[in-house]
Amino acid sequence: MGALVWQNIVDTTAGGRWSRQLTDQTRRNLRWFFSDGSFSSASDSITVTYLTLYLLALGASGAQIGYLTAAVSLIAVVVLLPGAMLSERVKSRKNLVLYSGGYVGRIVLLLMALVPFAVSGQAAVIVVMVLKVCGDASSNLGFPAWASLAADVVPLAWRGRYFASRNIIMGVIGMTITYAIGQLITNVGAPIGFQIAFALAVLFG
Repeated sequence: MGALVWQNIVDTTAGGRWSRQLTDQTRRNLRWFFSDGSFSSASDSITVTYLTLYLLALGASGAQIGYLTAAVSLIAVVVLLPGAMLSERVKSRKNLVLYSGGYVGRIVLLLMALVPFAVSGQAAVIVVMVLKVCGDASSNLGFPAWASLAADVVPLAWRGRYFASRNIIMGVIGMTITYAIGQLITNVGAPIGFQIAFALAVLFG
């Protein structure tokens, strides 16, 4: 019974039973890619859901939230083309993804959590907003390389099934983490609750 449960878990993290026909190396890559998506979902669900509330707790205005949303949307469009060009020229697309969305992106989250310890008031709001824009710019710069890597990792014939399974699990994890972090922030209070939440986002990331 235990072996059957474990086999089902292994199959699920590789995209499903269909993956059994693939080589061990391919299945291992699929499982790592699946895990990457799960932890990224846990991290992103925190920042996407609670960044606005964090800024409001620091004293941001509605207009500032609007400016941030516009800036983030604009920077996402602006950096995609340079990111695509960069992904074609670098020796390692994996390193580009790791440094842009991984290291830089998580360092930015950590700095956002630490901001209230250094500055307060409008200065804190502005610093967090600038960090958010910089972090998104870095992550989106590596997105074309990530998409290219995903195409190499996941076999074309099974890509739909794999991403369907992966996205379902990511959605469940995202909802669970969002609820748990909401309870944490409610119990701890602001802004320290948000700081703890962003620190956890760094760990998940």
